[in-house]
Amino acid sequence: YCGCLHVTVRQVRSYDLLGVFAFRTAAPAGRDILLLPRMEETWADLMPGDSVTSAGSKPGEERFGVRDYEEGDPVNLIHWKLSTKLDNLMLRETIRQDNLFGCLLLENSLSQVEYSRLAEEADRRMEFLLGISRFYVDRNIRHVIVYYNFEQEQFVRLPVGSAEELYEARRQLMYTEFVCRGREAAGRQFAQENMEKQFLHTLYVTGSSMAPSGEWMDEQWITPVYRDRERK
Repeated sequence: YCGCLHVTVRQVRSYDLLGVFAFRTAAPAGRDILLLPRMEETWADLMPGDSVTSAGSKPGEERFGVRDYEEGDPVNLIHWKLSTKLDNLMLRETIRQDNLFGCLLLENSLSQVEYSRLAEEADRRMEFLLGISRFYVDRNIRHVIVYYNFEQEQFVRLPVGSAEELYEARRQLMYTEFVCRGREAAGRQFAQENMEKQFLHTLYVTGSSMAPSGEWMDEQWITPVYRDRERK
């Protein structure tokens, strides 16, 4: 399983060749050993509906996103189909691939059942999250990996726009603490702080066995994704 092992040497003794005399020497500083997860590409859409990222898109290409209609916006850009579905006027706007920011939100709070298999659950979520991130990097899609630090009560952001940044993010993610505070605690905090409005769209990487309840989600901004099969 992936994670971080901290190895500490408590005591060092040096002996003479005959093993008669011994004396203590200073122990070396502890070291972290990172057990990195597999990072196989996982396909995923960055945005819902007709704002899906195409596999062949390249930096600088124009694509379309959606936002709330504001007074003075061109009427011919109103997305009527989506507006009818959401019962709210939505505007289609042009965005550029090289300015695209999506969010991959890791749910690192588990239910009691999930916490009982902590290593397996954390391993599966990390692999899934990093697989999606690799998919984006391979297509030059900039994004941000986000998780909640429950001890410091704040979100941690890891921007990813290149293979080098992805590998650095993977290293930092190995220090992420998974807690037992309910299966959607990080997601609910994300919504409570209205952080979803900071990104064009958020993929919410959650449990492996069931979808989130979703009553707190704004489906326009957040899409839950989860792996419902055992890892091969």
